[in-house]
Amino acid sequence: MPQDSIDITLYGNDLTIEHKGPDGAGARLDVSHEDGRRWLLTVTGTGSLKEIETTWRDGQLADLDEPDWLDDALHRVARVA
Repeated sequence: MPQDSIDITLYGNDLTIEHKGPDGAGARLDVSHEDGRRWLLTVTGTGSLKEIETTWRDGQLADLDEPDWLDDALHRVARVA
């Protein structure tokens, strides 16, 4: 992923995806949603989710579910990288 962050709109969701560094053959990404939710996760080199490490809502730790659009967002970013 050559850029440090990318802004995308997917299914009406405005997202910012930041590259936080390598993770083996994949990467660590920080995905922020316009509504204040945020996920720190690891992905494979092809953009598939490996693990959701931590989640937040409005800056506070929260137990968030994986959103339906996450896989599509990760694959879109993998194509841009």
